[in-house]
Amino acid sequence: DIEKSLRDQIELLQSTNEHLDVKVKSEAQVSTQYMQELTDVKDQLRAMTTELSVTAARRDALEIDLSRARTTISTLTTEKMMLEEENNQLLLENGDVKTGSGKTYTMEGDIDGPNRGIIPRATDQIFDTIEELKARDWSYEVKVSILEIYNEKFVDLINPDETAKTPEIYADPTTKEPVFVNLYRATAEKPSEVQALIRLAQKRRHVAATKCNERSSRSHCVFWMQFCGKNSATEETTAGAVYLVDLAGSERSKVSGATGTRLKETNDINVSLSALGRVFVSIMAKDSHIPYRDSKLTHCLQPCLGGSAKVLMMVNLSPFDVNESLNTLRFAKKVNQCHIGTARKRC
Repeated sequence: DIEKSLRDQIELLQSTNEHLDVKVKSEAQVSTQYMQELTDVKDQLRAMTTELSVTAARRDALEIDLSRARTTISTLTTEKMMLEEENNQLLLENGDVKTGSGKTYTMEGDIDGPNRGIIPRATDQIFDTIEELKARDWSYEVKVSILEIYNEKFVDLINPDETAKTPEIYADPTTKEPVFVNLYRATAEKPSEVQALIRLAQKRRHVAATKCNERSSRSHCVFWMQFCGKNSATEETTAGAVYLVDLAGSERSKVSGATGTRLKETNDINVSLSALGRVFVSIMAKDSHIPYRDSKLTHCLQPCLGGSAKVLMMVNLSPFDVNESLNTLRFAKKVNQCHIGTARKRC
């Protein structure tokens, strides 16, 4: 009869839908795997430059392969975040401090305006990706921390309790991985909540005038977004993090006119940048001992400087001081020669 025929058709359609659902999930996993492999092929560690304004002769003398550095802010922030894979992603913003090359503006820009920087754009993309993944049964919890490294000490820039203990970092006795204590982690469910945290951090960050720059960042600033995901259909779980780091620029105290507090700030900035350089040199040399714990900066970034992490360094340059720009490019060359492979012994 008609009723039985309809029931049979409904059962057939339900069976077909279940089969297609399983197939779609399987294809999605394969697609994710291929995307991960493609990202690996693009290089695990890249350096890119913005506003390169030196002569062709100078550029050739540096012998930097700029063909690998064609990424723009637009393509950088539209490349899919691999939220379904367990890996860490790091972007380092570097540049000479003497001319105010725009490092902080590149990272932050107008937080909610048309000239948004990398951090708000990346935040939008992450939440857009999370929304898309809901259709594939994924849900995510997002935590945000923003801290600065000032005079070799951590400062929590978003903790609502300004009397809270200072954040500290130590190495886990078993895994040797860095572990933070007293660090505030804010739960965020939409980009506007992250924007509010960025504005709070901007108010608290240390800046000062020097002969080199009338508004010089006196600290490194680390924007750290952690996400934990779970698939309700397959029971899969995943965890990863994005680190977006605005590095304070290296200065020569004689040139900057730094004295007293400014001099100590300058020295500590230079020490931590030197430590970062040594880590890259050790990675490039494939040393068994990587000096992550030589500075607060490198210890904090240790999870992103080994294993399956993806690392990009963006370099801001200015035509107003060619010598400083050349020094910055030499550091970029050093970074560009590194390849992050299988995680090695950490100290």
